[in-house]
Amino acid sequence: RLRHYGVDVVASYPVNRYHRLDFGLTATNVENTIFRNTGEGRYIEMRKDDLPTILPHVSHVWDNTEWSYMFPVDGWRTQVGLTTSTGINSTISFQTLTYDLRRYFRLFGGTSIALRMSGGASYGPDAQSFLVGGLPWLLSDEEDYRTGGGTRYAQDPFGDSPDITDQLKRIYFSEYLTPLRGTKMMEMVADRAALFNLEYRFPFLLYYFPALRMLGQISGVLFTDYGVVWGNVADGNGGIVTKPQTVHTYGWGPRFIDRKSV
Repeated sequence: RLRHYGVDVVASYPVNRYHRLDFGLTATNVENTIFRNTGEGRYIEMRKDDLPTILPHVSHVWDNTEWSYMFPVDGWRTQVGLTTSTGINSTISFQTLTYDLRRYFRLFGGTSIALRMSGGASYGPDAQSFLVGGLPWLLSDEEDYRTGGGTRYAQDPFGDSPDITDQLKRIYFSEYLTPLRGTKMMEMVADRAALFNLEYRFPFLLYYFPALRMLGQISGVLFTDYGVVWGNVADGNGGIVTKPQTVHTYGWGPRFIDRKSV
C-alpha cells in the first residue's frame, strides 16, 4: 500500500506590479507498506517504509507579459526558486535551485516568437533528479520500456535501485523538466539540467477560415527544443556517468483550445 499525504502552505508578497516574492513550506510523508496474504482473508504487515520531509521554498517572480487569447505575445516572465530540506523530521537532505526564463516577441499578423530557458541544479547527499523529456500523448502506453514496446518512458520511472526508499525518492522528489517534444518521458535523468525552447507561433487556419473561431482558437507552431544534462547522469542501465548528454528536436504542429476554454 502506497500513501502520500501532507500539507503545503504558500504566501506571496507583491513588491510592485511586476515583482513578486513567493514563500512556502511543504510538510509531507510518503508511506509504503507491504502486506502478506495469510490465505484466510487477512493481511499481515510485513514491512513499512516512511519518507517524511519538511521542505521550505522561496522564489522570485517577474512578469510583465501581454496576452492574446491563447498565450503571451510580448514581455518577460521569469522565476528563480530555491528549495531545501531542513533536516527536521526528515530522512533526505538536498538543496535545489531552479529557474524558468521566458521572453515573448510580438511580430505581425497575429504571429509571435517565444523563447524559454528552464532548468536547475540539485546538491546534497540526496540530490533531486531532473527528468528531462516529452509528455504523455493520446497513443502512448506504459508497456515495459526494457522490451522496446513502451512508448511513454525512456527509463524505469522507479529508478534502477532495488532499495524501496530510493524508489520513493525518484517518484516523489524528482523534478520533471518538459517539454522536449518528440522524445519519451525521462529521456535524460541527472541532478543538473537545462532545457531551451524556441517557438514561432502563427494563426494557422484561422487566418484563412475565420469561421473556425466558432469552434475555438486554432494556431500553428514551429518549434525547436534542446535539452542538456550533466553532473551525475543516469545511463538507463543502473549506472551513473559524468559525461554530459544532449538531445535536439524540432517540428511543427497545430495548437487548439476549444471555445469553452477561451
